[in-house]
Amino acid sequence: MKQQPSSAKSNRPRLFCIHGNLQPPEVWQPFADAFYTTDQQGHASPLPITEENLWSAVWDTIDEWVDDFQQRIHADCCSPAGFLLGYSMGGRLALRAALRAPNKWYGIILVAAHPGFAAANDQQQRRERDDEWARRFEEMPWNNVVDDWNRQPVFSGRANPWPPTESELSRAGIARMLRIFSNGNTPEITPALASLAAPPILYISGREDSKYCRIGKALAATCPVITHTIIDGAAHRVPWEAPEAFKQGVQQFIDRVYAY
Repeated sequence: MKQQPSSAKSNRPRLFCIHGNLQPPEVWQPFADAFYTTDQQGHASPLPITEENLWSAVWDTIDEWVDDFQQRIHADCCSPAGFLLGYSMGGRLALRAALRAPNKWYGIILVAAHPGFAAANDQQQRRERDDEWARRFEEMPWNNVVDDWNRQPVFSGRANPWPPTESELSRAGIARMLRIFSNGNTPEITPALASLAAPPILYISGREDSKYCRIGKALAATCPVITHTIIDGAAHRVPWEAPEAFKQGVQQFIDRVYAY
């Protein structure tokens, strides 16, 4: 069953947050009161967050999620709706939502998001890799597979600041998410991003995550709307590993692009 939109539209901008895999939507709660917008008179107003819950409904494709998300945002909010923030897998989804309706947003914030693979062979290899991870989450002891997940180079050996527990996440849900939202299921979107005139996009990577530092640098060099920020003291999970620097970078971006 898909998430249902509310009946009344809001003209107040929001920050829509999309979590990554192995994360509950509550992972964004530490930032619930972190951000604000400022009017031309210098009056600040809180920027409320809305957490997208990727565990609450079932979609069969990435495009299906994008269609459903856009329908809910359109029903709930005036345009632009506000800002869109996505981490890792959630960042990939945010990118596709932004491309579908770029005028819907004041700005997009991406944390360690991959733009996809251009070559069909690379896409296939990624699908196979994600399917193998899905199988492991279905079959292996929980602590073993989570430990293996955390050994991936993008995490740079750092402990997870918000460690997942088997009781709060569904093994079947993790496996399904890995397969449905696999980065191998969609083509590379760098050319589409390069043609965008709006909205502005902030791409954030942690200095210890060399892979996504390279991706962010390449995207900023290719796509005029993208600026890239590298945050010290963090690897892949920037918001939770360096929260103060993350908040500062996001707020500076909001101040730069938002005006009443």
